[in-house]
Amino acid sequence: MMACSTRNVLYLCAYTVLLLCLISSVTASLGDRTIAYRNCREQCSHINCTDVALVQFYDQQPLHLKVLGWSCFEECSHTCMWKTVDLYLSINRSVPQFHGKWPFIRVFGIQEPASTLFSVLNGFMHIIGIIEYRRHLPASAPMYWIWHAFAAVAVNTWFWSSVFHTRDILLTERMDYFSAASLLLINMYVMIVRSTAYGDGSCKRHISVPVAALLTSLFICHISYLTFVKFDYGYNIAASVIAGLVNSIWTVVWALQNWDIHGGVKKALVATISVNVFLALELLDFAPIWWTFDAHSLWHACTIIPTTWWYSYIIEDSLYLYKIQDRFTKTE
Repeated sequence: MMACSTRNVLYLCAYTVLLLCLISSVTASLGDRTIAYRNCREQCSHINCTDVALVQFYDQQPLHLKVLGWSCFEECSHTCMWKTVDLYLSINRSVPQFHGKWPFIRVFGIQEPASTLFSVLNGFMHIIGIIEYRRHLPASAPMYWIWHAFAAVAVNTWFWSSVFHTRDILLTERMDYFSAASLLLINMYVMIVRSTAYGDGSCKRHISVPVAALLTSLFICHISYLTFVKFDYGYNIAASVIAGLVNSIWTVVWALQNWDIHGGVKKALVATISVNVFLALELLDFAPIWWTFDAHSLWHACTIIPTTWWYSYIIEDSLYLYKIQDRFTKTE
């Protein structure tokens, strides 16, 4: 068992190194540096985005694009991106990225429709999961409100992911990153508390409270640095990767040590390992299939089913703790 755990950890570390290398290599994009793209955008903005032409642009702009806040200059960027893509394809060159992103076909103004859809579905699975949890557990069950907090943070995270992929602006980018960090930290919290503070089914507050205070402080420091000091993409990625590794390794080790306590532990292990295996999709980084499905969107798609396994574990584990708590109370 432990050999399998070690091998999975090594695979995960390898994915992490490759992912960091990949991210660092795409900070600058070839597409938006090309002369054809720059000249096109400059000419388009000069013709359409000044004086009377700008008024006419907003008068004629479709309602859904107005609602999503697409400016004249951004419309020029979008149009010129596709003209540049056509130019690359006409000379049999690989399609480049623009401003750190692949070219996507917009759907009702949505920048990345597949990632948006899969983000919504991920959030929906968390809603279904916590509803199912409430059907099986009373409010007196161990970790009842902790798992509610986890679900709320997860739904918030996927909400901002869907908003960000719908419309990539400064605010939505920041909220996507900050909410993702909150999900990583609360996931870390629930696993630390579950494995250390709930041995007899009751909460050991001398463990759970300091852990909560520490992780909350880390989160506040993290977003404060990114907001008020410097929004450092490299630091944010490194912090997220470290938190993800701690989550995954902690969960795998705990699951292997408690393999036989109930069937849900196996589901937690499978969910954790599968999510990390699917993370390899991020390494492929290919141009979108049908200008819609890129590696990142497929990664979002692959996290939907493991969410159901995770909530199945949550329900079974909470029932297990509830029975232990009940027995412990009766013996007293």
